[in-house]
Amino acid sequence: MKHLFSLAKFLLLVLSLSIALGANPIYAQVAKFGKVEAEDFQTNVYPLDSSASAIVLFETGNTTFQYIDGKGMVSNLEVHRRIKILKKTGYDQADISFGYYFPKSNSDREKVSDLKGYTYRLENGKVEKYKLERSSIFEEQVTENYAVTKFTMPQIAEGAIFEYTYKIQSPYLENLSGWYFQGDIPALWSEYEIQLPEYYTYKTVSQGYYSFTVNESKQSVGILTGLSNQMGFLVHKWAIKDIPAFKNEKYITTPKDYMMRVSFQLSQIQYPNQPLRNLSTSWEEVTKRYRESDNFGVQLKKNGLIKDIAASIKGQYKNPEEQIDAAYKYLQKNFKWNEKRGEFTDLGVRKAFQEKTGNSADLNLLLIMILREMEIEANPVLLSTRSFGKVNILYPSIQQFNHIITYAEIGEGIILLDAISKDTPTGVLPYECLNDQGLVIKDNGHEWLSLYSLDKSVHLSNSILKLNKNGIIEGTIQTQDKLYIAISKRSNINELGQEAYIKQKWLDNTSIKVNKYNFKGLEDAHTALNAGYQVEIETDQAGERIYWSPFIKNPYSENPFKQEERRFPIDFGYPFQEMYLVNLTIPENYTVEELPKSQIYRLPNNSGEFSYSILNQDKNIQFRSTLTLTKPIYEPVEYAGLKELFTLMVAKFGEQIVLKKTQE
Repeated sequence: MKHLFSLAKFLLLVLSLSIALGANPIYAQVAKFGKVEAEDFQTNVYPLDSSASAIVLFETGNTTFQYIDGKGMVSNLEVHRRIKILKKTGYDQADISFGYYFPKSNSDREKVSDLKGYTYRLENGKVEKYKLERSSIFEEQVTENYAVTKFTMPQIAEGAIFEYTYKIQSPYLENLSGWYFQGDIPALWSEYEIQLPEYYTYKTVSQGYYSFTVNESKQSVGILTGLSNQMGFLVHKWAIKDIPAFKNEKYITTPKDYMMRVSFQLSQIQYPNQPLRNLSTSWEEVTKRYRESDNFGVQLKKNGLIKDIAASIKGQYKNPEEQIDAAYKYLQKNFKWNEKRGEFTDLGVRKAFQEKTGNSADLNLLLIMILREMEIEANPVLLSTRSFGKVNILYPSIQQFNHIITYAEIGEGIILLDAISKDTPTGVLPYECLNDQGLVIKDNGHEWLSLYSLDKSVHLSNSILKLNKNGIIEGTIQTQDKLYIAISKRSNINELGQEAYIKQKWLDNTSIKVNKYNFKGLEDAHTALNAGYQVEIETDQAGERIYWSPFIKNPYSENPFKQEERRFPIDFGYPFQEMYLVNLTIPENYTVEELPKSQIYRLPNNSGEFSYSILNQDKNIQFRSTLTLTKPIYEPVEYAGLKELFTLMVAKFGEQIVLKKTQE
């Protein structure tokens, strides 16, 4: 596991730390760097989570400010982290990386210093330490603006303790990095302190589902490093003990949306003998900035580029819905996304139009220009993708966005489009965009818009099968997929190729033979995806009996919800339905000895249902199973019901039909 710590957009996957020792534990957990005693090695099991492969003994972060001649005010973050390895599966915790802002084209960069580390092992009753050598530390420029420092702690073994410390100096006071108190292993103690000079006022945002052990603020007086005069400081301190590991279950956006953390937004600056600078912004000010930006709003005025295209489309189609569809397909067919997301243009619409490529802003602004030229109300929507994290509407900031899509309005209806996508039909956003709310930038204001899909995605499987006298099941399977299920499957098939996809889906099961297959709608994202398979299936035979599950390919062999409780939402992104129909004809010399029982389970308020029915009628076994989830997102209080539904479904999917051979 890599531990990422960054100033602006890097996710700090910090391992939260601390040790609960002594009767008065509040500040006693943190030890000086290098001070490790033999008794620290006595326990190799964490009693609150016996599955833990490693634990954070303690972690501290401390942010201070400093004045540097010729550079101005900077912030200094000092990190000290100590971790104990409990099992071999925890060795990857010793692979460390943290990121920082390091633009190639700008001398104002964050600076890493004072990086050092040691691994400690108890050998023959004595604590031996092994130094992290400078030759084992690597710096890598990962993007135009970010670099990463990487290293692996030496001499890692079960029971070993390692620690490291480093500092990051930053000139970007408006974007303090904040602190994550939770990671993927338990933390005994995690602590963060910030000392804010009286010149600066920050809004503080805390999030998470646990309570702080320490949450305090106090005033102090001192001298800022680099200056000679005394000033006031506001000191904030947060700490938490015994915080569990963050369990990265399925159906979430990104872990950073739910981990315990604090973050900061600079709202005011007032230097001595100078007027107050109010930096606290509003969404009105944010949208105004976008409208006036050369790389955003100004680009939309360059509509001369697309007049001929808009005229051509409008000449062919009179209906606004058809015009939107045609404009979207024009972008899909003629332009290629350069794999870069951004709410500001990369090349600019003129160059993007000429080169037929660009980032997400380039292509979506072009689409908006075409729609506006056809007199369709169209506007850009700023959003944060699922992997980038949710937007906090309470704290206006351009830092929260990383993508732009297109909003088209027809009467009282709206159509959302993403011009970078070749896999989604008109009016359907890529799954990565289904993330809470987006900000619509209009000429005279703004509004918030839900990005979740309310249209139901569907998977239908219909099997017509026959058991022959040799105990082999033969027949056909027809499937149809719509919306996001079709998008995902179509992308997978196109990426792997049809033959490789068939091998991956079917031939990992040696009891199934696919003799023929075909796909329809594979190249057209605007249609349903249909597939047909001609199969032979070997059954489990024991003497005169045959054991067989109607689920030829079990879609749920295990419950995706494994925790006893869940403190954050279950985010599917869209509602869906999965239906399996099986019709099995058995020969005259077989009888049905045992069938699974029909069953149905409903969630409260008609928010979901699993039904399972089976019927034997004149040598014909008819089976039907349906899973329906009617909401794109479920709250934590609904977790128990969802978990129970999936538990029942997994159990039913594992049940078998028992057939007995009779005398011929």
